[in-house]
Amino acid sequence: MCVTAHEQIIANWKDNFSLFCGRIAHPDDGNRCTFRGPPGDSLWETLKLAITQIQEQKTSNLSFEELYRCCYTLVLYDQGEIIYEGLKNLLSSYSIKSFEKLKNCSHDEYIVIFSQVWKMYSTSLTMIRDILASLDRVYLEDNAELLSVYDLGLKTFYSEGAQFLSQLRQHLLEQITLERTGIAINRVVMKELLTMLVQLSSVQEFLYDEIFENEYLLSSKEYFQTESVSFITSHNVLSYLKKADVWFQEELERATEYMDSKTAAKVSRVMEETILISHFATLTEAANSTELHSWLDKHMVEELRLLYNLFSRDARGRQKLVEILSSHLNCAGAKFIENHRRGDALAYVQYFLDLKNKYDAILKECFGSDLELEAVYNQSFRCMLNSNSLFPKYFPYHINHLLQHTLMGRTEEEVERSLKKILKVLRFIEDKDIFEKYYRETLAKRLLADKLYSMEAEKFIILEIKHEFGYHFVYKLEGLLKDLIISNEIASKYRNAHILDFGLSVKVLTKSYWSIGSQSPIILHPLLEKARVSFDAFYQKDYPRRRLMWNFALGSVHLRVRFSFKIEKVLVVTPPQLNLLLAFEAKDNVSFKQESSDIARNRLLCIEAAIMRVLKTRKTLEHTHLVSQVAAQITSHRPSDELIKRCIASLIERKYISCDPQRPYTYWFNRYSLPTLHVV
Repeated sequence: MCVTAHEQIIANWKDNFSLFCGRIAHPDDGNRCTFRGPPGDSLWETLKLAITQIQEQKTSNLSFEELYRCCYTLVLYDQGEIIYEGLKNLLSSYSIKSFEKLKNCSHDEYIVIFSQVWKMYSTSLTMIRDILASLDRVYLEDNAELLSVYDLGLKTFYSEGAQFLSQLRQHLLEQITLERTGIAINRVVMKELLTMLVQLSSVQEFLYDEIFENEYLLSSKEYFQTESVSFITSHNVLSYLKKADVWFQEELERATEYMDSKTAAKVSRVMEETILISHFATLTEAANSTELHSWLDKHMVEELRLLYNLFSRDARGRQKLVEILSSHLNCAGAKFIENHRRGDALAYVQYFLDLKNKYDAILKECFGSDLELEAVYNQSFRCMLNSNSLFPKYFPYHINHLLQHTLMGRTEEEVERSLKKILKVLRFIEDKDIFEKYYRETLAKRLLADKLYSMEAEKFIILEIKHEFGYHFVYKLEGLLKDLIISNEIASKYRNAHILDFGLSVKVLTKSYWSIGSQSPIILHPLLEKARVSFDAFYQKDYPRRRLMWNFALGSVHLRVRFSFKIEKVLVVTPPQLNLLLAFEAKDNVSFKQESSDIARNRLLCIEAAIMRVLKTRKTLEHTHLVSQVAAQITSHRPSDELIKRCIASLIERKYISCDPQRPYTYWFNRYSLPTLHVV
């Protein structure tokens, strides 16, 4: 015969029933009672008596392990319904009995006694849930429509105490009102009662909202409306903002301390609406706006931080902040432009950087580097900077001044930090090509004059420019540095291979990288000419396909001069100046006529070369345009119109250029004229 598992369990229970016996102390005496019998009424009575003792807080003699087994046995033999229905009655009776304590208590004791009632009820309910765990896991799993043991207890508490919960609302709101006036309340009790409402909401939807939160938010709106209107009419902007900040801190601290987590966000929105948004017009009206702008002018950190912390709570407040900052920066920009319409380039750039540094600090210290405000800030400074078309030209000179004067003697880290700070201005420059042109010129002058602060600093600046502008703006700048390195290597090889009567340093440069004007004709001193020829020959050996074009105007000569027996000086002069000074080497006196004749001849050659270049490029040109373009090309001196006219006549006579017979003051270049020029 086949024996089922269920039959085997029953057989085992009959043989070993003692395993499932429950022992519990009877409430009428201190003797131990033992209940024996088949699973059913006897075991339920055991559980019932234990539950009653738990509710009465007489648990010292209970064996929770045995009670758990009693429940397990009843559930195992399909007696879960007996436990569940019996539990309903026990919980209902206990709830009714507990609420009786609230009927005759005084007004001041109500919330304290209610808290005690809930604390005892929830503690006993937790213990009952633990010993009836088998009921939850087995019986209620098969009866999904029924509440769990704990939820059944919550539901019963709500059902039997609905009227007392309604009365609780007013007591809770009164406690909050008292606390707002500065009277201390029992926050522990408040937290226990509001936590109770949250727990009861799991079985009675929206109970926390209906009993407390909705009324709390409504009363808060009324309270802060009244208080804010009263305060703002009798105080200035700063006082009101400070008071508003205190209101926010106290109320949010209160909500965080003993209310549900979602309530803090809701009351914050109510306060934003009543304390801030409804008063934006008053806070930002003309009279008060002046006070707000003065905070920005004077860099009042605490006041501005307070303004930001309050206004940034809401999108409309943030928009007001944007309007205030934008208006202020526009005024500051207009004042900056008016005060520096004319003036020194270095002072102009420095004032702009000082202004930017001031508002950089405000943005960081007061506005928390807010991205939305930073966008307004950047746009205002971009407009301010580009309102003056000369800024892209001025800024390279400012960088040059920093490298050659301001930053001298500082550590490499300090230099890099200072450069990084000012180079942030690059992102505002719209005429990037103009900046690149003038920066390349100043860099070239530093390189040619051997006045670099350091190669690392120059590379750092170029790297920052590349980051802001892109590679196509810096490849020529990088070419300058590369040329200098290669040129130094060539010069070192030349010095090792040739011995001269004087030190010679030649820089071989790529023409397309360097902003170097055309070379004016010049007659070199024989010593310099000999050195030039020597270097030319040396260079052509290694680079036969390249042609050197010498530019002496950018060169310098260190000349030792003895003015008397005791006075000796070293002069740094240009090659043309050297020619003048060397005239005194063999003679004590040189007539001005002789020297001026040499200078005049060089100037005529320079003017004629410029005329030829212009006409070769333009083909045909009217007289006044030719004169103006020739004058613009000559940088070594300022030629007179009469002198240019004489040179034009000389070139026509020698048939290098021609004059149009139909238009007497229009000239063109004779393509087949000989390249040799001479002075008439």
